[in-house]
Amino acid sequence: MEKKYRIAMKSHGNKANLLKLVLVTLLLFFWLGFVSAQNKSLPNRKFEVDQIRGCTGLKVKISILVPGECITGLNPCEINYGDPVVPDDPLNPNITQSIFEHTYKKPGVYDLKVLFGGLTGPGQYENVIITVDPDIKPEFEIYSCNDNSVSVKIIDENYDAYDFDFGEGAAITKLMAKNAVARYTLSGQKVITVQGRKNNGTFCSPSKSFFQAGRELPKVELTSIKSVDRKNVEIEFTPFDNIQYRLEIATNGVSGFQQLPKPSQTGTYSATVGDLDQEFYCFRIQAFDVCIGAASDEAYSQILCTQQVKLDIQSGLNTITWKSNTTGLENNDEAVSIYRNDKPYSGGAYNPTTFEDPVPNIDCNTDYSYYVVFNYPNRATSTSLKKSGKSFFTLTPDAIANVSAVTENQSVNLTWIEPPKDPILSSVLSPNTYSVYKNINKSNYLLAPSGEIPASKPPKLNYLDNTYSELTTTCYKINYADRCGNKTKDEEAIEVCPVVLNGSIDKKNSVSLVWNDYRGWQNGVSTYQVDKFAADGTLLTSTRTKTTNFIDDTQDLTNQIVSYKITALATEGDLAPSTSNLVTLTKESNLFYPTAFTPNGDKLNDNFGVSGQFIDKMDLKIYDRWGGLIFSTEKNEPWNGYYNGKQANEGAYIWKAVITDQTGKTSSYTGSVLLLKR
Repeated sequence: MEKKYRIAMKSHGNKANLLKLVLVTLLLFFWLGFVSAQNKSLPNRKFEVDQIRGCTGLKVKISILVPGECITGLNPCEINYGDPVVPDDPLNPNITQSIFEHTYKKPGVYDLKVLFGGLTGPGQYENVIITVDPDIKPEFEIYSCNDNSVSVKIIDENYDAYDFDFGEGAAITKLMAKNAVARYTLSGQKVITVQGRKNNGTFCSPSKSFFQAGRELPKVELTSIKSVDRKNVEIEFTPFDNIQYRLEIATNGVSGFQQLPKPSQTGTYSATVGDLDQEFYCFRIQAFDVCIGAASDEAYSQILCTQQVKLDIQSGLNTITWKSNTTGLENNDEAVSIYRNDKPYSGGAYNPTTFEDPVPNIDCNTDYSYYVVFNYPNRATSTSLKKSGKSFFTLTPDAIANVSAVTENQSVNLTWIEPPKDPILSSVLSPNTYSVYKNINKSNYLLAPSGEIPASKPPKLNYLDNTYSELTTTCYKINYADRCGNKTKDEEAIEVCPVVLNGSIDKKNSVSLVWNDYRGWQNGVSTYQVDKFAADGTLLTSTRTKTTNFIDDTQDLTNQIVSYKITALATEGDLAPSTSNLVTLTKESNLFYPTAFTPNGDKLNDNFGVSGQFIDKMDLKIYDRWGGLIFSTEKNEPWNGYYNGKQANEGAYIWKAVITDQTGKTSSYTGSVLLLKR
C-alpha cells in the first residue's frame, strides 16, 4: 500500500506574534522530523505526500486533503519544494502555485512547505522533510566455487542492506544480506544483480555482473618468480576470472607455509620478503573455495623457490654461488642457467651450486653481472637477484702533461701525447679508456659529452667537443685508465683552457683584441700570433706578440669585414699549436657630407653629395622645405644646385640617403644642407 505523509498546520500571524511563531515553528519542526522518521500520518492535516525519502531522481506527489483548498483562481496555495521549480524566477525559484509533482535531481534534505490562504490573508502553512539519497550503484566482488557455487562479497559502504538476485537456476534467487553464497543447478554463464537499500526501504539503481559457474575450480600454476631486489619478488601465475587465490610463502624450505595477502586476478603479484641476500623463499598457489572456506592439498601448484646468491670477485676470477631448494627441479644439464651481462652464458645441473668464471673468459677493468635461473619441467622459471662486480691490478699511471686545443666553428678539438710507459708493464698499463672532464665557468669538473674515449690502435689521442662555446670560460682535464682499472690521479692532470678571443671596434673602425693566456702545456706558451683575414678567408696580416692584447688601427678602406684568430705556440717546439675562436668584425660605412654648398661655378663647393666607406649602392633624394622632390639619383651623383634647368633658391634643403654596404646591409640617413648664393 502506498504511504501518504501529512503535516500539521501552523498559524502565520502578524509581527507581534513573530517570536512566538518562531518558537512554535522550531518545536513543530523537531516533532515533524520524528513523525516523518516513523513514516506515519497524523490527523487533521491538509495535505500529504506519497514518499518522503528516496534516491536521486525521487518524484514526490502532493495530495490536498481538504476540499476547496488550493484551487487555482479561487483559493490557490503557495508550494515551496525547497528546490528550484521555476529557475527563471529570480525572486522565488523554489515556489509555485499550481505544480503538485516535483522531481528532486540532487541529493540532500529538503523542507517542502505548502502555504494555505497566504495569497488572500495571513495564511497557514504545513511542511514535511524530504530526504534524497545519492543514487550509487553498489560495488561487489564475485568468486567462483566448486559445485556450480558462487560467493558474492559486498565492498560497498553506501547502504544499510543489499538485495541479491542470483538469476535463473540458483537455489537462492533473492536474498537480503551483506554477503551471500548461492549454488546453481547447471554450469554456464550467470548474471548476478545487487541493489542497495536504506533502512527505510529505499532502493537505488542496481549493479549487474556476469560470471561463469563451473563444477570444479581451475588448477592455478605459478609460471615465474623473479627476485627484483633484496626485499621484493615478482610472481606471475595463470589468471582466471572470479577466482580467489591463496598464495603462500615458506622461508628456507618447503614446509611451514604462511598465507600472503590476497592476490588480485591480474595474474601478477609483488611479494615483500625478509632479505634475499640472507635467505631463500618458496612459493605455492591454489584456487581457494570461498564458499566453504577451504581447499585440498591437491589444488596447490608446483612449488617455485628463489635463490640466495653471492658473487665473489678475486684477481682474475669471478665466482657465483647459490643456495635454494631443489623441489621440482630435475638434476640434468638444463636445470640451471647462468646469465652473464643479461645473456645466456652457461648451464648445468643443480649440483654443484657454484660457478667459476676465470681469465681468459673475463677481462680486467670490465663490469660483469650474473644471475641464476631455475628451469622447472612445466616451463616455469625462477630468476635470482643480479650480482655485479669488476676485476683489478694497482699501479698509478703517469698523468698527461701536454694538451693542445684548436677551436673552430663552435667546437674545440683537444689533442694530447700519450705518456711514456714502462716497457715491461706496457701490456698492462696501456691506456684502455680516456676520460675527458669539463668545467664551465669555474664549476665542478664533470664528464664531458661523449667524454669516455676507448683506446684504439693506432691510438686515438684527440677529443672533439661540439658543445663548446667561447661565450663561457671552459677548461678540461684528461685522465685515463689502463686495461686493468688503474687510473691517473685527478690532482696530477693538467688543466686545459682554450684561448678565447674577444674583439671590438670603435667609431673610427679601430679594432681592439684581447684573449686569455693558454693553459695546457707543462712548460707554457712561447709566443702568440695574431692572424687577420678578409671576408673570403684570405690571410691579410700576421703579427706575433708576447702579450694577450692587440690593437689594429691601420686604415683599410677595402675590407669592411675582417676576422681575427690567435695561435698559441708552445715553448716545446714539437707540440701542436693551439688556436682561438674566430672573431669577425664589421666596419661601419661612416658617411661624410657637407652642411652647406655654393653652386656659383667657382669650382669650390659647387656640388652637394654624400660619400662614405664600404658603400656598394646609394639612393640619394633631395627635397625642398615643402617636401617637393627636386633631385634624385641612384648612381651616387652629386647635386649641382639646379632644379628644372634653373638654379634653386637659396635656403635649406632636406636630403635622404638609402645606402647598401658591402655586407648587403641597407641603412637610411637623413639630414639638411644649406644652399648659399655668393
